[in-house]
Amino acid sequence: MDFQCAILNKTNPPPNWYGMPGHNTHATYQPTPPPVYQHMRPQIYSVSKNTGFLSLEKNIIKNINNDFISYVKSVDDEDPIIDHKAIRGYGGTAIFWKKDLEKSINIMPDGNNRIQVITINSSPLKTCLVNVYMPSLQVAGDLDYKDTLDQISEIIEKYKDSYQTIICGDMNASLHRDNRRRDQNFKEFMSNNNLSLANRYPKAPTFFHHNGKYTSQIDYIMFPETTTGIQTPI
Repeated sequence: MDFQCAILNKTNPPPNWYGMPGHNTHATYQPTPPPVYQHMRPQIYSVSKNTGFLSLEKNIIKNINNDFISYVKSVDDEDPIIDHKAIRGYGGTAIFWKKDLEKSINIMPDGNNRIQVITINSSPLKTCLVNVYMPSLQVAGDLDYKDTLDQISEIIEKYKDSYQTIICGDMNASLHRDNRRRDQNFKEFMSNNNLSLANRYPKAPTFFHHNGKYTSQIDYIMFPETTTGIQTPI
């Protein structure tokens, strides 16, 4: 089984999700395809969102599109936030897949409430998809950030012999900034796990500060250098 997977970042407004109309479904497609690729209809979507992905919203999220099955985790799953006003940094992750893939996908128990893991019976190799929403500076310090990276490293190690692994999501760090400590931790994590971006992976902002002055690229799709069959739309 072949499949197409897209990562969507709900930090910012703009184009509607391709093939995913519904409740407040404005998102940024990453990597953003040029017009020639706008016919693409991925079967699997990974979503990370830095506000408003609270546990009380899960039923709304699950009903976004009846053609998809969803798996949702919220940062407040273990300590629900009752206030409907989303606090920045208290977001979550979701993975949507077409219903006809149901028998090919397994939800795995790995990771904390910022990490999702599913396995896909793809061919010629099975795939492990890890969707992540990393701690932000407003909510957690470097220790929480490093702890989450350590958990992802353990997941990579666990599945490496039987699956090709793809890690995607909001890393809350950038490969293209100055020497901030968090960016350095992220780069070391990629190096220690031999992770790469796809060839010609676009360098483009995926975060836009509300003051309109600052942007950065913090959303990535990564995979071990031994992984095959990964393509970036160009």
